[in-house]
Amino acid sequence: MTTNGYPAEGSIEPVDASAFSVIHGRGAVSSRTTWLVGMVVAAVTLLALGRIEAHPFVDWDDPNNLTENQHLKSLGYCWQHPVENFYIPVTYTVWGLLAFVAGDASGRVLDPQVFHIASLALHVVAAIGALLVLRRLGLRPWPAGFGALIFAVHPLQTEAVAWATGFRDILSGGACVWAIWFYLRAAEAWDQKNCWWPQYLLATMLFLVGLLSKPQAVCLPLVILAMEVLRRPGAWRQWMGYLLPWVGLTLPLILFTRHLQPSVGEHIAAPRLDRVLIASDDLVFYFGKIIVPVNLTVDYAHSTQRLLQSGPHVLLWLVLPTLLVLAWYLHRRLLWLAIGMAIFVCALMPVLGFVPFDFQTYSNVANHYVYVAMLGPALIGACALQAAVDHGVPKLVAAAAGGLLGLVLAGATFHEAGYWKDDVTLFSRNLELQPDSFVANSQVGRDYYHHGRPDEAMLLYRHALTIKPMDPETRFNVANWLTRHGRFEEAVADYRIALQAWPQRAEIHVNLGAALANQGKIEDAITEFQASNQLSPGNPKVLMELGMLSMQRQEVGAAKKYFSDVLAADPNFGPARSMLQQIEQFEHSQRAK
Repeated sequence: MTTNGYPAEGSIEPVDASAFSVIHGRGAVSSRTTWLVGMVVAAVTLLALGRIEAHPFVDWDDPNNLTENQHLKSLGYCWQHPVENFYIPVTYTVWGLLAFVAGDASGRVLDPQVFHIASLALHVVAAIGALLVLRRLGLRPWPAGFGALIFAVHPLQTEAVAWATGFRDILSGGACVWAIWFYLRAAEAWDQKNCWWPQYLLATMLFLVGLLSKPQAVCLPLVILAMEVLRRPGAWRQWMGYLLPWVGLTLPLILFTRHLQPSVGEHIAAPRLDRVLIASDDLVFYFGKIIVPVNLTVDYAHSTQRLLQSGPHVLLWLVLPTLLVLAWYLHRRLLWLAIGMAIFVCALMPVLGFVPFDFQTYSNVANHYVYVAMLGPALIGACALQAAVDHGVPKLVAAAAGGLLGLVLAGATFHEAGYWKDDVTLFSRNLELQPDSFVANSQVGRDYYHHGRPDEAMLLYRHALTIKPMDPETRFNVANWLTRHGRFEEAVADYRIALQAWPQRAEIHVNLGAALANQGKIEDAITEFQASNQLSPGNPKVLMELGMLSMQRQEVGAAKKYFSDVLAADPNFGPARSMLQQIEQFEHSQRAK
């Protein structure tokens, strides 16, 4: 027998009755204790992650998305077009507002502190949302607070908060967490025959905010479906009625997004059967990092190619079936564990490799992908603590154990946040932990190059190209090194490979033109310099090169025009003025004859 979808007392006798009843609770009413616990969660979160407030931007998507992104000044464009292969207009709208606040008088230099403070604040709001979700599921305040701490200060969450670009994960994930809370309130209001639709409308609006902040939010209906199938199977008419409109909203958005960015991930798509192995391998990786969160980094080089080349273990085929069987077995005995596992897996579904995505060119896994998924471990931790007390563990002992674990997580997160203090620290550690990381090799190589260690940089660039042979930036950097050492023929080959991916990059045309000129290929060099001038008109150095090459071809009139254009762009450009004077003297002498 059920009442409004909740089991009637005595109708089921699970092994862990107390933990089972927690998940079926109608939701706890907010209390002073809840808000006190919320203040503790907020304080611990700020202590663990507050040091990022003073960190700079890092050279890992922050330039493309923030410091060098001209689209932040034209938000209308972001609502009509994908930017950097993402259609996330809500994120760009918030970024645009933050850029307005963070910009200097020129509007060109952004203060990273503004973005980091926004990330911290939003993460604290999401953590409070996690606390309220756990309370709404029937957990008592202090166990729910312990679960919220797992969500807030588990070291895996560091990347999303410490990385300025990770703001999109917090914005989308936080919206999803609060959408779950409003959904639960709507379901409870329905059961109590109260007005439910305002809560449901707010949940729907937050779901849309999540979708338009980052596409991974498509997982939310699946997360709630898994939770409700296990928690309240008898109320299927109600929760299906709530979730079907969300699916209806999601499908057109998915089609629209794929229309705007049809090529995302297609070049790295694995055969469909192999995607099951990829998903299983990813889940094993994430479960391991949840339990033992050590050696965390940006790029794990955990790629499809590496997995298939190494010969995936046959047991990987058993991971997904085992999880399904385990969830079914546990749902009558340890329901909270089954639901926590289901939330975790379902929240990761969009990034498990069933549908290809761009980051798979580097790795199939990333820390910031688990942001919403951490609600699963949070639920498991909170229920385990409450069940321990209900089974006779003294409250003081349970509270001490929970508090100690929370402090350990916070300390580990504080330590982890320190690696984000600058590019050198972040990527040097990445290279130390994962020598085959393309990101680490290319980033540390760039740092070496800029700090007068070009030969060491070249070794790292060469290794990066063994991982990703056609990467245009690395090819460009290698070509620059070759040019510097007079190996112009090799440099030209690398510049041309870089141009295949980046035909609109004026600086590649410039450097290619210089390398061709050094080989005596004047016609080809002029073509490249002219291409650069078309892409970025008025560059004095490019115009100067065109003028000098025209002189070599004895095209004095063309050279004179180029030198005049140089002075129009920069009246103080001495070499151009000197060349014009020489031309005028030559013309004067010719007229005198």
